[in-house]
Amino acid sequence: MKALLVSAALVAATTVAPVAVAPAAFAACQPPDGKTTIYTVTAKKRVLAGTNLYSQWQTAPGSISYSKTKTGTVDASITTTVSADFDAIFASASVSVGVTVGKSWSHSTSWTHTGTVPKTKGYRYRLHLYKDAYTVTVRKSHFDHKKCYFVTNAHYPVTVKHAPVKSNDNKYFTWQLDKQKL
Repeated sequence: MKALLVSAALVAATTVAPVAVAPAAFAACQPPDGKTTIYTVTAKKRVLAGTNLYSQWQTAPGSISYSKTKTGTVDASITTTVSADFDAIFASASVSVGVTVGKSWSHSTSWTHTGTVPKTKGYRYRLHLYKDAYTVTVRKSHFDHKKCYFVTNAHYPVTVKHAPVKSNDNKYFTWQLDKQKL
């Protein structure tokens, strides 16, 4: 009978111990800064995104110009269906690149620029306005309290291509000659 009581006491002690320890282990396993969801930019590259503003094609060498009052636009493309995260994705990208970028940019004004078409055979040229933009890869992670580290969410990482700089400052624009083989 004594052996049976000792065995029952051991089973009871073994069963009760994990219940008492689990809350303490959970409390010790918290994210370092208290945030349970984070967005991390894992890659970034400055690019020029072509706008919808460009001149007619020209083959003859000489001067080429563009002068119109029109709304210029650029749209980013993103490789995710998680549209609820767009604000957080673009906010993280903006912090990482040091300037505000977004899903799109548009600005209506009078645009004027002149360039020179080089003397080359077999090609045609046009003036084209480009907008500074960034291509970034963003990872969304959540803190797993059981594993005690951040885990990448499903559908991530995502790549945002040509996220345009939101500023209309001239330093974020570049006029270039597009070249096309005839």
